Amino acid sequence: MSQIHPANFTHQRLVLTRDARGFAGVLCALLALYTLVAIIRDIAEVGLHDMFWSWVYGAGFTADYKVTTQLDLQFLVLFLAGVAFCRTAAALPGLVTVGVLTVVLRAAPLLALVSIDAYDGFETVSYGKWALATLITELVLGLVLLLVVLVGRRPANAPTGPGGPPPEPALPPVAPKPAGAVASLLLLGGAALAGAAWQIYLLVDLEWDGYKYLLTGETPDRALTEVQPAVYAWAAVVFFGVAALAGAARSAASRPAGLIAGWMLLVVGVLDVTSYIDSDWFLDTDILGTDDVLWQLTSIYYIVAGLAVLLALLPTEPADHSGQPAPAWQPTGPGWGQPGPMGGPGAPAPGWGPGAPGAAPQQPHWGPAMPPGPPPPPQGGYGPPPQDGRQGW
Repeated sequence: MSQIHPANFTHQRLVLTRDARGFAGVLCALLALYTLVAIIRDIAEVGLHDMFWSWVYGAGFTADYKVTTQLDLQFLVLFLAGVAFCRTAAALPGLVTVGVLTVVLRAAPLLALVSIDAYDGFETVSYGKWALATLITELVLGLVLLLVVLVGRRPANAPTGPGGPPPEPALPPVAPKPAGAVASLLLLGGAALAGAAWQIYLLVDLEWDGYKYLLTGETPDRALTEVQPAVYAWAAVVFFGVAALAGAARSAASRPAGLIAGWMLLVVGVLDVTSYIDSDWFLDTDILGTDDVLWQLTSIYYIVAGLAVLLALLPTEPADHSGQPAPAWQPTGPGWGQPGPMGGPGAPAPGWGPGAPGAAPQQPHWGPAMPPGPPPPPQGGYGPPPQDGRQGW
């Protein structure tokens, strides 16, 4: 039996073990559930109307600070996407994205909450305790998620069998098509440049004495769980830039990172444009200055870019795995196993091949991979489920 030397794994793609994916899926589900409960809690407190407009205009729209912000809309889909990523062993890039964004965007407001004098006594009110519990809970779960991903990695082509992990059908995700890669590079790269340009403009316009409050969070009408405006902006700039470069390289991380970035752009753009339309100042050049018009145009760009990236990166067809490692040998010609009717091909020998129609696939427990035989004719309920790029992003 041929052996695969560990040194050969140095530059191979890493995947997650089945146990790690199961644990990560539970963590993402808990994060999604906690976020949903927080949103429902706020809606019960002030009603859906006020809750929505507080997401649009900020916490100052309602009489009291609330726990959730527009970031929670982004997080809810982010965590549900994390659950979806866990369906395949190629979940590692997507789960790393979920974990890093959770840790960064929850640690920043938590640090502000416990260190800024303006928030002294926040724990004496009910929503203050809930906000603190939300930040700590999601931060801890995000850190545990990253730890699980770190511990549960293994080379994609690691040998399986006695003493090793069981064989898995999951394959690495398909890289985006050239059009999707170009869309990621141009649109997400453009969003990163636009975000960086606006932060530099604000730094020059407000000078450091004013801009520093956007970094520390010492601003009026700010929700207790809201990320400091400049921290969120720079985190988004870095993330969009990384996603754009990953798309240009058509790497394994390009699809999950691009889809998450597209969703974030779409949410921010839609809520911002909603506020402009509601204020009757939407692209009104008679009232607005040049900088305000450019800001609104940037929000429109976020909507267009977010939608375009989502459409370009969503899997739409089965993947071509012709370049992937072949499964164990599957004899399909006559002369093997039981004779077929009318002298046709016989059934596969026990322990090899997909088995009888409707039966579970039979595979050897271990052994070197060999070239596959000709594909059998399609039959309903035959063989293992398809292994394609739609299992993961």
